[in-house]
Amino acid sequence: MGLLDLFGGGRKRFAKQVFEGVRGQGWPHPLDYDEKRFRFDLGILGGVDLEPLFQHWSDARGAARQTAIDHAVSFVLEAGADPSWEACKDLLVPLVRAAAPAQLAACYEPSKAGAWRPLTEHLVIRVGIDRPHSLAGVEPDRLADWGRSFPEVLEAALANLRQREPLAFERDEDGFYVSAGTDYNDVSRMLVPETFNGLDLRGAPVAIAVTRDMLLVAGADDPDALEAMAAAARGVLQRHGPAVSAVPLILVDGEWKAFEDTTGSASLQVLAALRKAEIHEQEQPLVAERLAREGRPTAVANLTLLPEGDTLSSIALWTEPNSLIPRADYVVIRTGSSETLARAWGDVEQAIGVLPREPNTVAAFHVAGGWPEGDALDRLAASPTPAWAEGRGVGVANGRLTLFG
Repeated sequence: MGLLDLFGGGRKRFAKQVFEGVRGQGWPHPLDYDEKRFRFDLGILGGVDLEPLFQHWSDARGAARQTAIDHAVSFVLEAGADPSWEACKDLLVPLVRAAAPAQLAACYEPSKAGAWRPLTEHLVIRVGIDRPHSLAGVEPDRLADWGRSFPEVLEAALANLRQREPLAFERDEDGFYVSAGTDYNDVSRMLVPETFNGLDLRGAPVAIAVTRDMLLVAGADDPDALEAMAAAARGVLQRHGPAVSAVPLILVDGEWKAFEDTTGSASLQVLAALRKAEIHEQEQPLVAERLAREGRPTAVANLTLLPEGDTLSSIALWTEPNSLIPRADYVVIRTGSSETLARAWGDVEQAIGVLPREPNTVAAFHVAGGWPEGDALDRLAASPTPAWAEGRGVGVANGRLTLFG
């Protein structure tokens, strides 16, 4: 079979060029192309997912495409670099990442939770090996090979980060700052509090770790800058999908804590709603699988977002009597009769009683053991209809909220 026959689909040319480039560099390890999963399998070294590299190549034009191929070849070659402690210790960097993946793994797949420690409720600290073309996470098996503990490795990574060039910032015309780093580790500088000393801020630093190379900062006492910063983060999130974190944090006495907005910022509220929906999307199939393993005939309700003026409201769709319902601003309920009601979460619990929290989940899921009946249903029907549903028909079709009339 010829080399061309190993590769299929629209990604054929890219995969073939990278394959040939790696082989041409004298690669001594296994290198097999998995067309179905669009990756290279490298034997005991693991594998390389080609999709991100391919997207970078696809976006390039002209000579930049060859540069993207060269980068992809180097990326694969670095997977075979010397893995010893002596070779890696000076390449270590701390990584600030979203907490949800680690928290979900701890809940549902503990063996895949990896090595990390919490920074805040929404962020964790990991450690990576930062080579010129790749960033590889340090996992428990690597720590075992090195004979090092995670705190010891993190200490070395922090020392390396402090020796790097300080993070630069550019001031946006709306009063917040945008990081302008050169090593794609901007958000990791949150672990170096003196990074923010030179910024002209009104109040303590409030930061949003949008992506690994985009850190936004505004002053806690500057509501206009906070709103503009949140709007900028919202734009990035809606254009490019999941970020490191959409949650604003405030630096207090050298520690990051959740920032409680008292300004009524619409963009900050939207960021919170988008994060809620993102985590629900990740967790819903995991909790459903666990319920199936446990033999519990319980559905996991969908969550949707609905624009309300400049903000987004979260709505749980309770369509099966026995359900886990994600905590939301509103609940749309098929009541067991022909009627479908929309009610605020607080009004639902006031009418039918507090719904118990399902244990061992990341997002808040509440247990509903059946449709409201009798007096509870009467109280629910008598409670106020939200403004967005007033005078309109409300329904759920194929798991989606429908509004008509």
